[in-house]
Formats: sequence, C-alpha cells, structure tokens
Amino acid sequence: MPTCFHCNRESSDAHYDRTVHNVTPLYGPWAGWRMAGRVLISPDRDRISPERLRGLLVLGMAMTRPEGNDMARRKSDPTPWGFSAIAWQAFAFVLLGLLALTNAAWFYNIRVAKVEAAAAALAPEPRRVERVIYQTSDGRPVAAPRPRPAPAPAASQGQRPLASDEQCIQGTRFRVTGDTWTQSGVC
Repeated sequence: MPTCFHCNRESSDAHYDRTVHNVTPLYGPWAGWRMAGRVLISPDRDRISPERLRGLLVLGMAMTRPEGNDMARRKSDPTPWGFSAIAWQAFAFVLLGLLALTNAAWFYNIRVAKVEAAAAALAPEPRRVERVIYQTSDGRPVAAPRPRPAPAPAASQGQRPLASDEQCIQGTRFRVTGDTWTQSGVC
C-alpha cells in the first residue's frame, strides 16, 4: 500500500488516487516533485521519515507519467495560451538550442580574435623602402634612391671632397646638372 504524503501513513489505493487527483490539478503535473523538493529543503527535514519521502517521490513519478496523471489523460485541457505541453517542451528545447549556439559562436569569435591578435603580434613588420620622388623640369616624377651624405674622405686615400653640384650615392660620385646625373668617379 502506498504512503500518503498528507497522513504519513499507509493508505488504501483509493485514498492515494484521490490525493493524486486532488493535488495534480492545483499544482500541475510536477506537483509531486515540487512537494518532494519542498520537503528536502525544509528545516525539519531530519524529522521526516524515509517512508514519507519515498512516498513523495513515488507520487511525483506517478503524477509525472501520463498514465498516472489525470490532467495528462485529458488532452482537451488547455495549457497556457492554448498550446500543448509537447509544444511548450519543443519551444523550450529550440530556445535552449539557440542559446547554446549563440554562446558557442560568441566564444568561438573571442578565440579567433585572440589567435589573430597573437599572430599579428608575432608577424614581422614589413620592410619599408624609402624612396624620394624627383621631378624633372616638365613635372614628370622620377624615382631615384635617396642620396646619402658622403662620408668624410680619408686624407691618406687622396680623394677630393664633394663639390656643391656633386652627390655620393653608395660609393659612386655623381655630378648633378639640372635633370641629368653624370657619374664622375668614386667617393
């Protein structure tokens, strides 16, 4: 015989069924689990007998199963906004799936951004080539290497210093006349 969660004693099947039928419409199909949870978190849970707790769990399972739940047997009973319990469960499942996908995409984007930032930090900087654009007298741009200042010639080598119209580029002396560069020796 089942244990009645009201009386905390064994009762007849009729009394047990009447209790299930009376409680289920008030609390919904999960009433037994809710009652068992309330018992487990109540301050006087140490005084509750294991038989009573077992009866609550059995009642919860009985009211959760469609064959033990009078409300589940009556499929015409409306649930909130007229949707069936299966529709609500499917909606909750889809909603949780979308939430999980959103979280996964968010964490994936964060991880990709971190990897890209680390790769950018480790990549060598591109080599910069400096060029000076020279213009001819008619305005055409001419790319030429930037002239470097010539080192002071050593007296022992006998090289003469650069004239005002000369440039030293990579060890070669050039004479600049207007737009014309003429090689004039080494420097």
